Amino acid sequence: MSNERHEGAYSSFEQAQDLATLVELLRGGEPFQLTPQINTKTETLSFQRLKDAFDFEMSQIITESALDDSANEAATSPLNDLPEPSQAQYESGNYKKGHIRFQGLDIAIENPRGSTRSGVDPSGQKWSITMTDHYGYIKRTEGADGDHVDIYIGPDEQSPAVYVVDQIDQGTELFDEHKVMLGYPSRSAAIDAYKANFTPGWKVGPVSMATIETFKDWLKTGNCHLPFADAMRFNNLVASEKRSRLEVLRKAVQDGGF
Repeated sequence: MSNERHEGAYSSFEQAQDLATLVELLRGGEPFQLTPQINTKTETLSFQRLKDAFDFEMSQIITESALDDSANEAATSPLNDLPEPSQAQYESGNYKKGHIRFQGLDIAIENPRGSTRSGVDPSGQKWSITMTDHYGYIKRTEGADGDHVDIYIGPDEQSPAVYVVDQIDQGTELFDEHKVMLGYPSRSAAIDAYKANFTPGWKVGPVSMATIETFKDWLKTGNCHLPFADAMRFNNLVASEKRSRLEVLRKAVQDGGF
């Protein structure tokens, strides 16, 4: 191999190494080292995969930034100059909210990440929480409490799973209302996020996982006044869920994800 070719290959390797480092940093991990390849075709293919990964991660950052900007248009956000809603306005919902579209759902953000949510519990005890996630409701829905279905928005817009908490009354431990966790990479991450937005010691009700397609079916045709776990059984959503999961698995196999 001539020196000229080797020098060109090494330059390509350096570019790939820099790009790999950026990709790993964007993903929140540690930079990794590439093994130099002499085969120019192999290097070209590897570099293109890294470039695709870099472009994807950057598009995610841009999307997250736009989403955060929209969420922080809510009057409750500490990042704008709008007056904080009064308690009466907050209880009636008569204040400006942020508006986002996430995985095909139209969502109003009442409390963006970093804002303060407060109230009084049934015993008369005041509580206050700094939100770790965007929180609001899914438009054009009605939940078990007669209001819209509540939702927390996590950082992973590509997550195919929805986690629904059948929230319980902290005294009776009976079903109260749904809290939807969308955009979380795992069940444990969704539960951790849910608990982080409540006072310490808050008891978590049953948590069910569904695909986004099954969840949307439930919003349209399911009984949103029942616990989601029951609705999965009573409204024949189990069969729909199996079909959806098989479709996700089939697509993953086709895309080389397994």
